[in-house]
Amino acid sequence: MKTIYRLNKLLYGLLIGLLLAMLTFMLVFFMVEYVPFFKKHLQDPRIPFLLAFIPNLLVMRYYFVNLKMEKTAKGILLITFIGVVLVFFFI
Repeated sequence: MKTIYRLNKLLYGLLIGLLLAMLTFMLVFFMVEYVPFFKKHLQDPRIPFLLAFIPNLLVMRYYFVNLKMEKTAKGILLITFIGVVLVFFFI
């Protein structure tokens, strides 16, 4: 029986990528808003969005290399790529 951590599906990768990016963005956003050091040095509005995608790259590599789950990793890569392109074009 497959557990939820062993599902090799594109949809599962999309969900992981989206949730991880949203959680990381919230963390970075609150750090920029409430920590004076970050508020002073991270004034470009694109930076919190771009920093939110860094954990996606680490998780994607883990799924590609260690777990050999290519479909899930491709889903994470797709969300990361779309998110970065949207940040560059619309923010």
